[in-house]
Amino acid sequence: MLWFLSDLIIANAEALKKSIVKIHGVDPNRIAVIPNGVDDNYFAPDARPKDLLPTIVYVGRLVKEKDPLNLLRAFKQVLEKIPEARLIVVGDGYLRGRFRQFIESNSLGECITHIFGTRDVRPYLSGAWVYALPSRSEGFPNAVLEAMSMGLPVVVSRAGGAPELVEDGITGLLVPARDPVALAEALLRILRDSELRNEMGLKARERAIRHYSLRQIVKLTENVLLETAGKCPDLN
Repeated sequence: MLWFLSDLIIANAEALKKSIVKIHGVDPNRIAVIPNGVDDNYFAPDARPKDLLPTIVYVGRLVKEKDPLNLLRAFKQVLEKIPEARLIVVGDGYLRGRFRQFIESNSLGECITHIFGTRDVRPYLSGAWVYALPSRSEGFPNAVLEAMSMGLPVVVSRAGGAPELVEDGITGLLVPARDPVALAEALLRILRDSELRNEMGLKARERAIRHYSLRQIVKLTENVLLETAGKCPDLN
């Protein structure tokens, strides 16, 4: 009912807007798309050197929608080509048991660092070579935006609003969801090519600042709200 009582609905991704229109029958003209923003001063490249070993980082919950087990399957394939590769996982969730079981049963413990919780993910993003998002279902992922703002190339599954963030082949690579082979191949491509990796990282930060700077998103939200308020009847 609230869908039809509202003068304006704000969706943070085109994918979400389409879903609202399809499922709830809302007039698309009543939906404004305003993406999440990122503090590009806080999430900025720093002077810390990159890890010496090829390092992939994932920041997110260990839940079905994020499909962390798919990342482990892909990482196992990466290790077959780059045995010295490392994976850093920052996050926790109800799949922790299955996640740890997969690591142990495949003898991946020495290659994976698992951080269960931290208030500051920047040190892990700063040292990594590439960020991976294996989600099968997604909204508009802040973690990808933060990684891009830190100057990291990203490998992102085509789920929800995530592909809207990434310029495929320019700021990162898009892969099908639930496809560990494609995910592994994309990660390998970036890990093996330092020139591509550096160029994608620069372009990723440029895109984060140009389109998703917190200052811009706040101003956009303000303008949309003021415009909507101007269309509302005067109740006084």
